[in-house]
Amino acid sequence: MCYAGAGVMWALALATLFCICCCWNNIMLGAALMQAASEFVTANLRIMITPLLSYVLVLTFFAWWVVSATWLYSMGNVVAPGNPNLSMMAELDPVDDFAYYTMWYYLFGLFWVVAFFLSLQKFIVAAAATLWYFDPIDDGSKDVSICEAMTWGLWYHCGTIAFGSFVIAVVEMIRAIFEYLAKKSDEVGGDNPAKKAIECVIRACLWCVDACVKYITESAYMQCCVSNEGFCFSAWNSFCLLIRHAGRFGSLAMVDWMLNILGKGCICASSAGLAYVVADKAFPLIQQPAIPAIAILCYAYVVGSLFLTIFSFAARTILFCYLVDEDNGGSSDTPKSLKPFVDYVDSDEFKEAELGKKPEGKAQDME
Repeated sequence: MCYAGAGVMWALALATLFCICCCWNNIMLGAALMQAASEFVTANLRIMITPLLSYVLVLTFFAWWVVSATWLYSMGNVVAPGNPNLSMMAELDPVDDFAYYTMWYYLFGLFWVVAFFLSLQKFIVAAAATLWYFDPIDDGSKDVSICEAMTWGLWYHCGTIAFGSFVIAVVEMIRAIFEYLAKKSDEVGGDNPAKKAIECVIRACLWCVDACVKYITESAYMQCCVSNEGFCFSAWNSFCLLIRHAGRFGSLAMVDWMLNILGKGCICASSAGLAYVVADKAFPLIQQPAIPAIAILCYAYVVGSLFLTIFSFAARTILFCYLVDEDNGGSSDTPKSLKPFVDYVDSDEFKEAELGKKPEGKAQDME
């Protein structure tokens, strides 16, 4: 059994090595894109404020929505639970159908507005990354106006963001309706293994649809910033671009995943370790310094995930800009970290390699 497991692991290792060798150029491009994203964030540190502003707006609206929904829900009549074994809480029966459907309308409004705020934040990052990429100044300190990126989102492409967030809200609403129907069926049908298996399959399919819709919507925002098209055209063009360059996007996703793991690990480990040392040495009355360290660990993970998403989103946007730049043969506006790749793709050696011929000269250095 041990030899069989070792053989499987060796086979997976060889397959991974083979994939790395075949996709080496794409992996190097993914690393260069992450370097370009770090240069973008370093030169525009104000972009780090956008996640905080978006979540403050989301929390503010959510607090208002909870208060309003409570008032709306209180219009019903108190009804004792039909099955005390499933629920000990009383329910409210709506006064009429209007109040019942208004609650569903209110829930859809919550999904739509929250998706709009989050999409606006992502669009601003994408617009800022696009402005940074095509900035004619290339001295290592390209600085773009975040206010101009916000103007793009709020003035020129607000309808695009609203339509994309509407699509996301529709999918979220379908998932909410399914969960509501599943709960009602559990109250009526009880425990049925076949029914639960079908529910799990449908739930997984809806989750996949939701993830795909969000990914394509984000790609549409990036394409919109690059090409200045509407949502539908941007979504279709970005989907075609994803299909044509699946290897590059996959390599970028792999490099991004590795760097996110390392970044979150370093942030969480350093924060938790420092909190443990401070709680143990500076506050001797604390008998269990591991408890505040764990709390700091959770908080550091949330904050790290919040800010590392900017790097991921900026890297994907820069890849969209790079593909447009590559189709045009490169320009003087190309960032220094990506110029070797544009020059190599435009070289005779790359064209001969694409045709299956042996390059005559030495491959260009991509460091």
